[in-house]
Order: sequence, then C-alpha cells, then structure tokens
Amino acid sequence: MIAIDEWAWRRGRRYGTIIVDLERKVIADLLPDRDTDTVADWLRQRPGVEIVARDRAEVYAEGVRQGAPGAVHVLDRWHLLRNLSEALQEAVTGQHSVIRSVARTLGDERAATLRDEHNRARPLTAADRRKLDRHAPRCARHAELLRLHAAGASVAGMARHLDLDRKTVRRWLRRDGPPTWAKPPRPSVIDPHRAYLDRRWAEGCRNGAALARELERLGARIKPRVVRAWATARRRAGADRLDHKIAGASPPWKPPGTRRIARLLQGGVG
Repeated sequence: MIAIDEWAWRRGRRYGTIIVDLERKVIADLLPDRDTDTVADWLRQRPGVEIVARDRAEVYAEGVRQGAPGAVHVLDRWHLLRNLSEALQEAVTGQHSVIRSVARTLGDERAATLRDEHNRARPLTAADRRKLDRHAPRCARHAELLRLHAAGASVAGMARHLDLDRKTVRRWLRRDGPPTWAKPPRPSVIDPHRAYLDRRWAEGCRNGAALARELERLGARIKPRVVRAWATARRRAGADRLDHKIAGASPPWKPPGTRRIARLLQGGVG
C-alpha cells in the first residue's frame, strides 16, 4: 500500500511527487514532477502495488489508472479532513452575513443584560421610591387575585373580596402585572436639540452640566437641570461601546472568521 501526494522544493518553488510506503512507513521515492506519465511509469516498474492512497488530483488518478490498473484507489484521512474543511469553509463564507447578524443579536442581548444588571445595582432615586410605594398596593392585590383564581374562585367572588369591578378582574387576569397607569410622554424643551445631544453623546460627552453649557452657547434657553435629567435618563436607558469601556466590561463579542468557524464545525470529525 502506497500514498501519493505532491511535495514542494523550498528553493525555486518547484513541485514534485512524494511516494510513501504506508506498510513500512518510509518514503519510497521522490519524483521530480507531478506528471501523469511519470507516476504511471513508476508504478509500471513496481507491479505489486495493490492499494494507492491519494488526493483528488486528476493527474494522480490517471497516473494510477495507467500504471496500476488493478489497484484500489482510496482517500486517506488527511485529505478527507482537508476536503471537508474546504467544503465547510465555502459553506460558511456563503452564510457570513447571517453569522454577522447573529453576532449583532448576541451583542445586543448581552448589552441589554449588562444594562439591566447595572441599573438594578444603582440606588433608587426619591422619585423611583415614590413610584414603587404607590405601585406596591396594586402589586399586592394582583398577587392575591392570581392566588384566588388558582384556587378556583369566581370572578364575582374575587371582585367582592378585592373591591374591584368585574371588568377590572378580567383585565388584570390577562396581564402579568397590575397596570401602572403611566402617562404618555409630553413634549419637552429638549426635543428641538435631541439630534445635537445624541451626536455629542455618541462622541463621548456624558456630562449633563457640560452639555447644558454647550446648548447655552448655541442660544438654547434650557435650564441646566433639564439637560442633567436628560443625561441621567439616557445613561440608564441604554449602553453602547463607551458605556462598556467606562464600566470596565469586556468589549462586544465579535464573530470568529470563516476559517475558525469551519474548524469549529469540523471539531467533532475524525
């Protein structure tokens, strides 16, 4: 059993053919080129060859057919894995836009998780505490409503017990929590200047007082506390690359290259 493959002379970059005796695990010969006739002639001089391991190069296939027509052609493990890797890489390259889209989705989910964790770690403001205090009784009634509903109580019975209208009971049962009755946002004096503030925010200016001074120099008549409140709300509402840097978090995840993905897909083979 022999193996046939190409080999390169380092000086001059000329390519030849290496023939290995796989049974004795030694190099049987080095041929000066990759020609079909050269391989065929070598095999004709050694009629005992029964099995030839080779790659998919047609010059070797034809050389073996001419020089050892009765030999069995096999694809060795190394070439099999190499061909598989090339096929996987070609498939991954064709789907790279999908991979980038998945990477963006994962990055957004991770950023949202970091933002939520960061916001939960912040101390509540006085306004937030007042809001929670007002909402706590409604949360307690909603929890009791779910408990009674799970116990099989009727709508009328739950309405009497909780002093709620029947329509309210039905509406609350369809919700994960009690309504907050939050008012829709009203027009703000910030609105005409949001584009400028967003641009400065993206540039890295996160100081509300500094932004207020910039708006004042531009002729905007906005109180500094309004700009500071906008900056606080903006800081709590989202996280971007600069927020990650400031917080000391790791940079956004980047997808591996196509070659790396092909190797990962191939990891369980062989």
